[in-house]
Amino acid sequence: MELLRDRGYFLEDLTAVDEISRRVVIYHFNRHIEPHRVALRATLGPDDRIDSVQDIFSAANWQERECYEFLGVNFQGHPELKQLLLPEDFTAHPLRKDFTVPAEALAPEYKQD
Repeated sequence: MELLRDRGYFLEDLTAVDEISRRVVIYHFNRHIEPHRVALRATLGPDDRIDSVQDIFSAANWQERECYEFLGVNFQGHPELKQLLLPEDFTAHPLRKDFTVPAEALAPEYKQD
């Protein structure tokens, strides 16, 4: 990550994908002078952690928090890894494949008897 920063790249996007037995964290980088894109992927097991890059790329701060909140990716060393958009008492990760919507949250036409 430091090598990319030192060569003029900036963090364009950071996201993750849940693949049931693993999660894939995806980083997209670009640069302004001589535009060139780089994508890096890191595959994590269900309980693995990945080092935070927010001290290298400050734009990663909120993006790591969003990945943590919605997919449960733990970024080791992140200074404020907590809810960003969902209520603080919401403990599930809604973009994970194992997440189920509680019946009381469903509209009446979608409830099963």
